[in-house]
Amino acid sequence: MNGLKNRIGRYQTDTERGIAFDLSGDPSNNGYQIGTSITPNGGAGLYLDHGGRNLVNGGLLDFNDGSFGIGGSVAFPVQANNYNEINTPLGLLAYGQNANTGQAYANITPNNQYYLQALASLLNRGQ
Repeated sequence: MNGLKNRIGRYQTDTERGIAFDLSGDPSNNGYQIGTSITPNGGAGLYLDHGGRNLVNGGLLDFNDGSFGIGGSVAFPVQANNYNEINTPLGLLAYGQNANTGQAYANITPNNQYYLQALASLLNRGQ
């Protein structure tokens, strides 16, 4: 049981804090870890990494303008940076790839006006 407790760790930086569980028991931090993270502005997520390189993550994202989105990323053999956005009725869909981290990612920032409009239309149907 003591070995299991030694595999659980906490971390805190200026931008987030979290809890990680070492799946492989590798003390050099070259193994697999699964963990959670939370930011001061309300973002939260789950991740899986290997040797400090993030393989998969996802969760609630908080953006600099105060808005929130849902998104994730996956490790991918990426050669160049790329970023694209599509404005849909449900919200802004952003996707791309980051050559520095070797990740492909996607997120959506819901369009609150759309949900308010849909609710208003639904309520007006009863009259």
